[in-house]
Amino acid sequence: MNLEHYKEVWQSEASDVRITFDTEKIEKAVRQSQTAFQDMIFWRDVREVGVSLLMIPLWIVLGVTLKMPWSWYLTVPACLWIAGFMLVDRRLHPKGSSDAGEPLVFYARKSLADVEHQIWLLRNVFWWYLLPFSISLLAFFVHVGWDTTGHWIGAILVGGVMGTIVYKMYQAVDRLNQKAVVEQLEPRRDRITRLIAHLESDTESDRDEMLYLAEEIAQSATDGSPGSRHQSDGGAFNWNRVIPTWWEVAYVYVPTILAGVCVWLIAIPPHIGPVFLGTTFFQSTIAAVIAFEVTLFRLIYLSHRRQKESPPTDLVPVRPKTPALFVLLLVVVMPILALLALRSFISIRGPSLEDISAFSDSDVEHLDDWLIRLSESSYPSLGTVVVRDGEVIYQSVTGFADKESGRVASADTPYHVASVTKVFMATLAVILDEQGLVGLDEPVVKYLPAGVQLSTTPAKGRLITLRQLASHTS
Repeated sequence: MNLEHYKEVWQSEASDVRITFDTEKIEKAVRQSQTAFQDMIFWRDVREVGVSLLMIPLWIVLGVTLKMPWSWYLTVPACLWIAGFMLVDRRLHPKGSSDAGEPLVFYARKSLADVEHQIWLLRNVFWWYLLPFSISLLAFFVHVGWDTTGHWIGAILVGGVMGTIVYKMYQAVDRLNQKAVVEQLEPRRDRITRLIAHLESDTESDRDEMLYLAEEIAQSATDGSPGSRHQSDGGAFNWNRVIPTWWEVAYVYVPTILAGVCVWLIAIPPHIGPVFLGTTFFQSTIAAVIAFEVTLFRLIYLSHRRQKESPPTDLVPVRPKTPALFVLLLVVVMPILALLALRSFISIRGPSLEDISAFSDSDVEHLDDWLIRLSESSYPSLGTVVVRDGEVIYQSVTGFADKESGRVASADTPYHVASVTKVFMATLAVILDEQGLVGLDEPVVKYLPAGVQLSTTPAKGRLITLRQLASHTS
């Protein structure tokens, strides 16, 4: 026998071979994958809607308890929008039946439609999810900045700083969503699209690849790809990869605690620095939050870079382990501390005195508390009175007239006038000017008593006027 004979025999036997595959097995794999994917989307929507609805009463209670301004409540309609959007979306895209009985291509097309819709949602997550919260929070920060400083520059400054923090946080959220699209949803869509193409062509040349795609789809129902609830990260964000050991916990906790404690010890008291520096609690909390964000985002960046340079091959549990839970605890606690610090930031301002006669009882109590804190931290005693049209509309006395004896200050406690005499003298000069007895723009030497002279070095000293003296411009 020569070589040609062997070739003819091989071709004859090969022509009798028929590729067979279990259609029922492929159909079952596709249905399982679709069911798992739909379950994952369903529970995600339940979680998002539940959190949004739970935030509404919590936000209102915090606003009332902390006496937040009206812009605080703009987040309530944002939560309602998110919950309503997801409920309507669920209504328009209900979960389809995955029971047997339909052609295999039916389940494949249904899976493709589900994946394409999720890709659209995540690609546009900024517009329907992040933007409403961004608008409400930015409006609140600008409002607080305006109320605190009373100027548009302060509003822009506070709104810009806090808005930048919110932007960075939402940018990270958006990146995670886009990463999920690229690494999970788009490959799933491409796999299903190829399977549909092979099912519709149904040629023998495509069946090897169709078997391969069927195995991939079957595997996607049991691995870490979207639709699975098993113990694998599947390339998705995983806290156990970011915080694998207690060293990472220490890396986050130590700088956070040190920053808060150090600023607490050296914080600028409110009565010394500008108002926007806030109380000691506000300053230390901001320092702790900044340290926490810097260290945490550095760990996330390093974890992402490691996975990119050397893709992980081991399976890591999705459920956070103890080290990751300790860091997640800070993720929950830090926003709460930030809200309390923000409340402290607002409360140190004290009410505006522009219309004190319109103050409510709580406003008067707030002003009293502010004066008491000021007296305890800076002055032995403070006597405050506001008179309008000859009528006393507010009066308060705090502190001690004599600390050593413990004698409490009262409205009748005398004080050294000191530099307040300058105000009296300027007022008297204006009154005498109106009566024509003196001229504010006349040289002072004109009114000096005999024997009192101004220095003639420099010679311009003889030209100093009463107005210049009263306004400290001489």
